[in-house]
Amino acid sequence: MKYSNTVLIILIYLAIFINRTQQQTTVNITITTCNDFSCNLRRTPCSTNLDCECFAPASNSSTGICASALISCSSLPACDMNNRTCSYSGTICVQNTRCGEPVCYPTLLASTLICPPLPTTRQVPLAPQVRLVPQARVALVARPVPPVPPAPLLLLVPLAQRVQLAHQFY
Repeated sequence: MKYSNTVLIILIYLAIFINRTQQQTTVNITITTCNDFSCNLRRTPCSTNLDCECFAPASNSSTGICASALISCSSLPACDMNNRTCSYSGTICVQNTRCGEPVCYPTLLASTLICPPLPTTRQVPLAPQVRLVPQARVALVARPVPPVPPAPLLLLVPLAQRVQLAHQFY
């Protein structure tokens, strides 16, 4: 009986070990998107990170991805022959205005951690406020402007006098 309990415990530990080594580590990321049809025509900002820009998916989706644009075109593999898909895991086929051809872009570079979305602004219409003001006459009085010494000579003027000169202008 003691022998079978030991074997059972060893088999359980072995099953747990095998199960853990066979599990794949998955990372859930949130991708920053941009709804801009012009992102395949010109550089379009889409994030508070100024190094990020909108990339149009080659699949003609209406939603682009907002990703870091710091990666060079030479380090990005070309999309598959259909120019719509990528055979590389963790990438998406996008139209990149700098590269001139569809490239496989790493989706990790489109993470909200790298490219936080732009804040959304909500426009609240303001009620017009009209205030009637009685017409008044305003008399402008011209004051003579005292001469100011040139900048290098201004340093020779005592501090109290410089402060007084400054107050005359403001």
